[in-house]
Amino acid sequence: MELLKKIFSPELVNALVESIGLELSKSFGFQFQRDVNWKLSEYVSYARQPLQLRLEPESGNTLAVGSVTELKITLVNRTVGEMLVKNCDLQLSPEISLLEPSKPSYDLEGLKLQPGEAHVMKTQIRAAQIGQARVSARATIVDLRGRPKMVEAPCVLSIVEREGRLSTGSSVADGLLLGGLPRRSAVLLTSAACDEKDDLVQGFCGIAPGATVYVSSDMERSIQLQKLYPELSIVVSSPQADLLPATKFTQVSRSLRDISEIADLLTHASRPSMTTALEF
Repeated sequence: MELLKKIFSPELVNALVESIGLELSKSFGFQFQRDVNWKLSEYVSYARQPLQLRLEPESGNTLAVGSVTELKITLVNRTVGEMLVKNCDLQLSPEISLLEPSKPSYDLEGLKLQPGEAHVMKTQIRAAQIGQARVSARATIVDLRGRPKMVEAPCVLSIVEREGRLSTGSSVADGLLLGGLPRRSAVLLTSAACDEKDDLVQGFCGIAPGATVYVSSDMERSIQLQKLYPELSIVVSSPQADLLPATKFTQVSRSLRDISEIADLLTHASRPSMTTALEF
């Protein structure tokens, strides 16, 4: 649109925009908003998915194995006309079992949704086994042009053994690690230098700073974490270790090669049940 405005007059472009919007609304049944900031991609989205289909819990959530959870399916008519919904089916991977109702198919008996109206269905699911569970809801509708159309909403849930897991502070990382870091274990996470890695370390240290030991050779990062979490125990191994303000929670070594000294400092900083985060 910006390119057209450079070639033609604003009045002509605005008239063209409104004409396109009106034609799209007539063809696909949604209401055209006379807004100078309208986006064609939003109207294409309406055309592709006139029925909004939502699942709760949303994709990315974590469930404990053996737990029973309510699954909510919401159907919303996004058009300006009455919509006929014929049925809705659930597709479940082996990690999830359906409790109630026992059948994954809903015969909606010709449910008619008015513009903007929502219809909610609820079911009970059980987290059957550890892994990445896939849930998909598929609804068959008759659009405003009388044609059948299937709308699908996929969802991925992490089924984890909650006992013995320690959260990383990131729901995304917890999902990938099936609930978090295993307790009483050593886990190596590697990545290139990036903001996401820094955010993960900061989030992990922020869960229980009084029960965490942070070990690093990065002075700038150590000073930043010390300001954020004064109770965080920090072990720094760096020639510039004197730059870190001395507190009862800090242990410093000016050598990067003296493993014995670093090990002694780590032992002095650690207490039973504490978690250690090393970043180099």
